[in-house]
Amino acid sequence: MSKYDALFEDEDDIFGGTPLSKFYDIATQSSDDIVKSQFEFMAKKFAALEMELVKRTSDSEVEKLLNIAKHDNSKELNNKAKSLLIEWTGDIVMRLDS
Repeated sequence: MSKYDALFEDEDDIFGGTPLSKFYDIATQSSDDIVKSQFEFMAKKFAALEMELVKRTSDSEVEKLLNIAKHDNSKELNNKAKSLLIEWTGDIVMRLDS
């Protein structure tokens, strides 16, 4: 059970929208420097993950694994995407307070 499961029961109840819409709301209303820094962090994180996967397999194998994950685990993938959006939104908001 994910620590965010309760948030997904009724997305409109807590957020007044989806995690994606709230991420866009926060990202578009926040300081450009903070948002750019967050995107740079996310891009580097994904680049590092992809590089490590390619070291262990190949580009084509990574693509095949991603396609399998998209189709076979769509509910789990959607929940993970929502969790990441909530995390990234929180990261941006926390930086606004500092």
